[in-house]
Amino acid sequence: MENTYSNVGLAWTEVEDNKLIQSYVQDEMSILDISLEHKRLPGGIIARLKYKGVIQDTRDARGYEEYAKLRKSGFYDAYKKKPSQDHTLSDQVLQLQNEVKQLKGLLKDVVFELFKLKHKVDTV
Repeated sequence: MENTYSNVGLAWTEVEDNKLIQSYVQDEMSILDISLEHKRLPGGIIARLKYKGVIQDTRDARGYEEYAKLRKSGFYDAYKKKPSQDHTLSDQVLQLQNEVKQLKGLLKDVVFELFKLKHKVDTV
């Protein structure tokens, strides 16, 4: 079940938007079924349906009551606390930025130690 919601955080494509609208309007699927089909959390499905003007209010979403019960039970907490192995590009950039900061700190320490050694050699 690790890859169930592997598209969370990825940009929506026009093809995916069209499939979302078809699934909801024509096929009358619930947000829970659509979320599995699109590999996105139900909250993301609701947000996209609102953004596209398909629904006006969150509670209007087909299957919202069932989703609300699952959410209240903590069913989706694992997906919020433990990110999947499929990180978004921005997550990867942030991780690399943190690693660069750590490396810069280590490099400053090395340069300082080299400076001290050079000073000792110069005084000898």
